[in-house]
Amino acid sequence: MTYNQSTGSRRRPGAALFTVLAVLAIAMIVIASMLGGLVREHRQCRLRHEQRQCRRLAEASVARAERLLANNADYTGGSWTIAADDSAYDHDAEVSIVVTNDGITATASYPAGESPRVRHSETALVNQ
Repeated sequence: MTYNQSTGSRRRPGAALFTVLAVLAIAMIVIASMLGGLVREHRQCRLRHEQRQCRRLAEASVARAERLLANNADYTGGSWTIAADDSAYDHDAEVSIVVTNDGITATASYPAGESPRVRHSETALVNQ
């Protein structure tokens, strides 16, 4: 330690540097925490969007099945893939319709494949 004769105080070399580094470390921790929250919020927002899209696909598929069933009483359903290039999706989506005596069930999955992030089903009763 050195002694400052004019002010009568002791100066510690590196104390200011240590203080600056401590403040920077705290600021980095706060910023990292905020960025982590933003990333989680973005993922949640994207998932909600995908859920809404799947619900709309399933609802539209039920309406399609009702129209096809009205024109052809032997219609039993089907499945197809909606290509990402043909839609606003980042990945392909998959839709399947099953028509039974009890009703129509349409299931939309996104992305298409074995483990979709989002799957939604809609059911409608068949008018007889």
